[in-house]
Amino acid sequence: MLLGGAVFVVAGILLVRAGQEIGWVAVAFFGLGVAVFVLQLLPNSTYLRVGPEGFTVCHLFRAHSCRWSDVGPFKVGRVARKEMVAIYTHVLNRGPAGVLSPADRLRLL
Repeated sequence: MLLGGAVFVVAGILLVRAGQEIGWVAVAFFGLGVAVFVLQLLPNSTYLRVGPEGFTVCHLFRAHSCRWSDVGPFKVGRVARKEMVAIYTHVLNRGPAGVLSPADRLRLL
């Protein structure tokens, strides 16, 4: 993925040097992808920590913790065609502005 993104960044640079403005789109889009990929490789940027009190999930340096008392069953869920672990919580998750997440809005119906 890193190599593929880097190839498209170089191709975008070559397009820009040849006078094709569309190359900037490739440089910006794939350059951002390369940057995110590299960030995920840094220590402590992405992890799952499980302890006696609960667990913490971190992705791109943003961590979210759940206490075991707030967690319900773990089940296999489906997102599009991909199966993933679904964690059911007993508390409603509210964002920074106090707005319920889409999953919690469905839970209230």
